Formats: sequence, structure tokens, C-alpha cells
Amino acid sequence: MTSRKRHSEADVTHLVRMFSRRFALVLVLSAGCGRASSEADTAAVAAGLQTAALTKAAVHHPALTADEAANRGERLVSVLLGRSLGAEESLGTFRSKVSRAPSADAAVDGLSHVKLHYREGGYLTVTNAEVAHDRDPGTSDIGEAGARARFKEVFASLVDAGLVQGAGYDPQNATMGRVRAGAAPLGQVAVEFTKEYRFYLKQKLGSVEVTEGEIQLGLNRSGLLAMIRVGGPRATPTAEPAQRSPAVSIASLDQRFAREFPNAQLVSSGLKYRIGADRGQGILEPEQAYEYVPHVRLANGEVEVGRKMTVYYSVAAPDAKGIIDPQPDPNATGDAR
Repeated sequence: MTSRKRHSEADVTHLVRMFSRRFALVLVLSAGCGRASSEADTAAVAAGLQTAALTKAAVHHPALTADEAANRGERLVSVLLGRSLGAEESLGTFRSKVSRAPSADAAVDGLSHVKLHYREGGYLTVTNAEVAHDRDPGTSDIGEAGARARFKEVFASLVDAGLVQGAGYDPQNATMGRVRAGAAPLGQVAVEFTKEYRFYLKQKLGSVEVTEGEIQLGLNRSGLLAMIRVGGPRATPTAEPAQRSPAVSIASLDQRFAREFPNAQLVSSGLKYRIGADRGQGILEPEQAYEYVPHVRLANGEVEVGRKMTVYYSVAAPDAKGIIDPQPDPNATGDAR
């Protein structure tokens, strides 16, 4: 059986170098994991393929009016700031922009450093630019335990504000990463520190993850909120058993993945409800998903590493073609630079 693994550090590290007259900064975004699946969890998922434990899920794609988006946006801003908007603060500009386009960006009126982004499908993101851009290594670091406790506090506030809708969001399942930075006078070795903690929380129905509707949160090392993202499709379990085939097992799908992607680096695997698979009908079937990083050996012997991708296999039809997301573009030529 192909081994399952989730890397505690990033599979891919993004470096952004920013130079000033006095300092050189290197920002590193690493995606760590909150916790790995236990052997008992894996066994339960495997057994679920052969029992009635798996059900279909109904998906709801929210379509917000400008007033609904502004109402939810105001509650989201209040959670970010820890207070209600003042008399001179409003979302008038944001509401106006949402009414004219499916996606919109606007600063909160009276708070130029607080910005809201709305994307079609009910996605809302709020950012405090002053906190997000703070790279002071002298700020006291709350540490991983403090960041996790702070995340749970913010999550509770989001629930109280009605911004987390639908079952299956457990803050214990959140994945945590860090934005790392290094600062030093030019010509000296940079001292690395944690600039920001990032949290990602997927919806789960039982042991099955939903691919959309993720909650994201950015915490400055001080504990101040830099960013919150909520919204998107929501899934709810139905009483209808999922379709499955006795010929499909986790072991057989592991072998199929290894056979079809022999040069891939496996990142994680597990059952998922794939948003977009409902084809507009509002009903999802669980699929076995494999996240992987493609490795291609070139003629000169060098190995080229691609972007992370996911292939989904049906647990009902053993001969069904795997669905790759994002879809590869055979005409892609890469970065022209």
C-alpha cells in the first residue's frame, strides 16, 4: 500500500525578498499540519467503503445580494477589530461595488487600513493592512500554543456572529502554518523569526473533508488579527447512502495511484466531497483524493517539480477515469521569462 504522509513543514517554500536602505527581509511561508490522521482514523475510513457509513452530501452555493454581503462584511470586520463599527465608519463603498460586480474590493469607510474583498460564491475576506504589514522582530511572540488558543477564541466569535454556517467545523482540525521572516542590517546574517501564524480549517462531514468553504485566519506574532476569510459553498449530510462498489478498496486505489503517477511525491490522501462534482444538482458523492507533487525527469537528468495537484477516484465505479484538479493544460509553455 502506498504510504500516506503529511509533511510537518512546507512541501514548497515561497521566498519573497524585500530590500530597504537598512534591512533585507526574507519572508517564508510554510504550511505545517495541525495533526496527522491516526491509524484508527485510517482504518475507519477504509472500513467505511464497505459499510453504510458513507452518505451523499447536499451542497449549497450561496448567492448574496449586495446588502447581504455588506451585512456579513460588517460582522466580519467587527470580529477582526474586536468591536462594532463607529458612527463615522461604514461599508457604503463596499456595498456599492458589490452591487455592480460579482467580485469587489473596498476599504471600510473611515478605516482605510481595513479592506474587504468579496468573491462570487459568498467568499468574504477582511484584512487589517497595518497588522498584516508589521514585520517588527521586536514584537513579543505569543508562540504556537498561544496562537492556537487565540484561533479558538476567534473561531468562537465567528460562530457567535453567524459567520460559520453548517456543521463539521471543528477548530481542533485546523492546520497551522507560519510566515517566517529574517531581518538584519545589510551585509550581516539575518535573524529568522515568526512573523505570522496562519490557520486553515476545512469542513468535515464525519471523517470526509469538503474541498471548499475553508475558513482562513492570519495572526500576527503579537496575537493581533491580520486577516480572516469565510464563506463559500456549504455541504450537509443526507440520509441517502453513498454509491460504492465492493471492488473498490483503499488498497486498490493506493495501487492505482502509484501505477498512474509513478513519479509523483504523495502529500496526503483520503476521502473528500469535491465541490464542483455536483454538476449543478446539489448532491455530492465521496471520492478518494490524492494530493501530490509531480516530478518530471528531464533529458539532461535534472528533475523538474510541478505545482501541487489532486486526483479524485470514484469509490463506486472502479473503471471511472480519475479527475485531476487543477486540470493540466497541454498547451502550457511555462513562464516566458
